[in-house]
Amino acid sequence: MSTVASRHETASAPRRGGFWRNPALLSSLFVLLTIALANAIFLTGLRSSIPMTYNSGLASPSRGSFLGGWTIDPNVGWTVESLGRAAAHQWADGHVPLWNSYEGLGQPLAGEMQSAALFQPFIMLQLLPHGVFVMHVVLEIVAGLATLAFLRRFGLGWVASTVGGCLFAVNGAFAVMTNAPFNPIAFLPLGLLGVEMIRASLQCSPDAHAPRRGSRRPWAGVAVLALAIAWMLFAGFPETAFLEALFIGCWALVRLGQARGHRLAFAGWTAAGMVLGLALAAPVLIAFLDFMSWGSTSYHEAVANDISYPRRQIMSLALPFAVGALNNAVLRLQAGYLTLPALFMALVGLSGTRRRGIRLLLAGTTIVLIGNMFRFEPIKLLLNHTPGIQAILVYKYGISILEFAVVIAVALAVDDLARRRVGRRRALVCASLTLAYAAVTLAVLVSRGYVVSPRWTTAVMLALAAVCAVLLVLLLRARTHHEQACVPADTAGAPAAHTGATATSSPARGRSLAAPLAGALLVLTAAAHFAVPQAGASRAAAIDMKPIHYLQQHLGTSRFYTLGPIQPNYGSYWKLGQLNVNDLPVPKKYGEFVLDELRPSHTGLSAKQMQDTFKDYQLIPFNPPAAVERKLLVGYGEKQQAFRGAGVRYLVTRPDVVSPAMATRLGLVKVLDSPKTDIFEDESAQPYYTSDGACRVESGSRTDVTLTCARSATLTRRELDAPGWRATVATAGATGPTKAVAVADGRLYQRIEVPQGTSHVTFEYRPRHFELAVGVSIAAALILLVGCASTLVRRRRRDRHDTDVAAPACGSSSSSDSVGTGAAADQGTTTREGSERT
Repeated sequence: MSTVASRHETASAPRRGGFWRNPALLSSLFVLLTIALANAIFLTGLRSSIPMTYNSGLASPSRGSFLGGWTIDPNVGWTVESLGRAAAHQWADGHVPLWNSYEGLGQPLAGEMQSAALFQPFIMLQLLPHGVFVMHVVLEIVAGLATLAFLRRFGLGWVASTVGGCLFAVNGAFAVMTNAPFNPIAFLPLGLLGVEMIRASLQCSPDAHAPRRGSRRPWAGVAVLALAIAWMLFAGFPETAFLEALFIGCWALVRLGQARGHRLAFAGWTAAGMVLGLALAAPVLIAFLDFMSWGSTSYHEAVANDISYPRRQIMSLALPFAVGALNNAVLRLQAGYLTLPALFMALVGLSGTRRRGIRLLLAGTTIVLIGNMFRFEPIKLLLNHTPGIQAILVYKYGISILEFAVVIAVALAVDDLARRRVGRRRALVCASLTLAYAAVTLAVLVSRGYVVSPRWTTAVMLALAAVCAVLLVLLLRARTHHEQACVPADTAGAPAAHTGATATSSPARGRSLAAPLAGALLVLTAAAHFAVPQAGASRAAAIDMKPIHYLQQHLGTSRFYTLGPIQPNYGSYWKLGQLNVNDLPVPKKYGEFVLDELRPSHTGLSAKQMQDTFKDYQLIPFNPPAAVERKLLVGYGEKQQAFRGAGVRYLVTRPDVVSPAMATRLGLVKVLDSPKTDIFEDESAQPYYTSDGACRVESGSRTDVTLTCARSATLTRRELDAPGWRATVATAGATGPTKAVAVADGRLYQRIEVPQGTSHVTFEYRPRHFELAVGVSIAAALILLVGCASTLVRRRRRDRHDTDVAAPACGSSSSSDSVGTGAAADQGTTTREGSERT
């Protein structure tokens, strides 16, 4: 039978075993089941997944089942939840979230990045109840399914690919680093999937006279790669996105060396995918770069990568919960972890002999990232001379790439186990190294007094040792059947749906079960680790909404200042102007205003307390006890005129912080008390809009105002003066066009000239060149759409032609021809995968 007829019959043949035996469906369901199992504590409502419970100062969270809490970084509330919700609200109101008037004196929202303001469609999930948790689960699903698809495209069997997808969906960074760096992690496997799709589309068929597989123009792979790069940037944390892009580039370079006969095309199409991804993300890049021209990243501007973890945390890298739950004495603020069984199998995967280029890349990545994490000076020096690296906390944000490299290595080990390629010596050496790590770690933990609960440590170590022992037995036992009957390579790594007739023999059955059993142990261990932080969370706790409702009714365009409750940046969450900020980056003007105008000289606080409380990017970021708030109140009184000038009309404190005598001295009137707050009004605060006495404000919001002026006057708007702001002045009775005025003049607040009479002034913010960036993004999207559509049209024409050619051939073919074709079809995956193993 002809090649065309063979391809037609293979494509049109129904899958064996029916819908529920579809390996792609089953593997995807296993990934979803793993995510559900790992998140079961939050999904069932046993513990609260709402960051506001812990970080707003308006609730009383209870102690979890384990000590240690549920996240290493409370910015999951201060930035992800509060600013993300503000961005979603602006989208829902029909506005592009470019500026946030409710934070500090006002600052960019999209350009700030951590809000993920342009991260569509994911940011809209923040409007749902438990929005942050829902968004995180969706991103875990993206990460898991993308890893599954990538590993399959890379040429691994179904079991190995499923295990990899499950492990990365519930990786250690997802478990503990729940703030903004969480978001881009999900798109790392998607980027590698795009690279592999490009390579597969360009790879020549084994038959030199046959046409190339797929299309000569790999637009599908280019589109996947471009979307991955764009989503990494839209996701809101450029440091993580930059590190991930470096890893994708290194992977592409290794695959370029293995791309025989089409290196130039592979390099060109891969570069096109990356460039188009940057073009798609042009709006957020322009917003961010524009903000950086007049914003501050504080300590990130210097030598961020000089920071490392203390070397004792090497012990917690693969044994994170050996001495307790999250934030234990060893783990501390570590932004992710491995598991001991994953470490064992990763060593097995890295020590394999096939796909050496990829294994060397994974090993090198692991060594470099671990060396940087724990201050191995030659590696630190090397990375600090890499452009862009020195300003990134690589020791913290690089751990997700380390985890992904380990996941790929584990998947390679499971695949080698399924294909019976793990030698006895290799398994024993890797087991010995893992045992040595665990034994030394345990000895150090005991000798240095880190073990708080011997029962906990004993249980954890015995459980992990048992899992590793079973994995070792599976590796050794699978090897004992090496001389027995053989099944096709991909069948060994596939579920039962792909197992042929040879799988009925006992040796083959033993081999086919070893990889799924090993994978199940690895996934269950990872899911159990993932659940530990959630078990440390609080039960659902009531939020004191009384102060929020009062401020929503009375604040208007004024601002409030808190000494603790309603922590920054929760004013943005509820659309309340709040002078406090806890964010990076911030406008330089705001930072200077805090340090020069708001920071008091006499409070009774220690130097360290003052430093932690008044920073250029943090203004009272925590909820201090009442005794500290009383000292901060003294500082507020010292700088009260500056607060009034910033439009601060309300002061929020803990209950019983402000005495009646102090309130009288400061001119404050108590207007509300609630279980968590007292609120005081300062009637001497400046309004949002003021003039030099010639104008009367008729009505106004934060973005527009109607005023009547007896003469030409200067209107002051107490919003940060920044590049990109323009005002449009429409004068009643005027016959000419409205007048657009640039408002940036270098002052702290915005000022414009308004004419005599009644005028309506509208203010609008646009980062410089933002419209051009939107045009570039649309053009990139159109290029990808046209390219993918043209590929689809060509493919349909080719399939129609193949059908026409195959029809007469099918009618005249012999039964022996059909059998031969079926056998060739069954071996198609093996042939393809064999060509991948270079």
